[in-house]
Amino acid sequence: MERLSMNKFLAAAAAALLAAAQASATTVLNSRDTFDALGRGSAFFTDLDNQGSTAPVPFGFGPLSFSGSFGTAFYWASDWHENAPGVNGNVDGTAWVQMRLNTFNGPVTISSGAGFQALGFDLRPYFDASGNADGGETVLFSTDTGESGSFRLPTTNAVAFLGLVFDAPVQSVSFGIGTDHVNGFTWFGVDNLQTYASVSAVPEPASVALLLAGLGSVGLAARRRRAG
Repeated sequence: MERLSMNKFLAAAAAALLAAAQASATTVLNSRDTFDALGRGSAFFTDLDNQGSTAPVPFGFGPLSFSGSFGTAFYWASDWHENAPGVNGNVDGTAWVQMRLNTFNGPVTISSGAGFQALGFDLRPYFDASGNADGGETVLFSTDTGESGSFRLPTTNAVAFLGLVFDAPVQSVSFGIGTDHVNGFTWFGVDNLQTYASVSAVPEPASVALLLAGLGSVGLAARRRRAG
């Protein structure tokens, strides 16, 4: 009976460790300081200024590429309304990317052949001169490795930070519209893009292997005690 109980315990513990190692749960952060504190490895940052002329997708900045159906995202080389920074989702009154998520054209994807484990950016919901707003709406995201989640846009015409920290490096993240959209659209602006190749908060596979080895040692010691 004791041997059976110990075997069951070890099997359950090993299964739990493996499940934890394989779980896909993206961490969503709202502080750039916290995001930067976790970041490790090669980093990329751009405030999107001086990246070229205004263009619809596809376009890119350094190692990052934006793709999607025509019209789902635009790079604006300057503010639409120089006398009112922030109108139309502009983050800081200079160059920015407008994410035009909708129910009929599919997602916008940010990708990098080099991969990254953390992606962060400043964002601002769409507020036009007439007061129409997409603040508070839900944005869905998913990666090429199967991680997924959601976040909400700020409810006011203000800049916020969004950081996505993944369980393992990914090569792409796609953003889509949630169910609480208004008339089939959710628009927002992004700027000051930041990526990290790795993060300090995610356990390495070697750590899981070490824990499993430790469980094996516990089982071996228990068998020796019974044999003695």
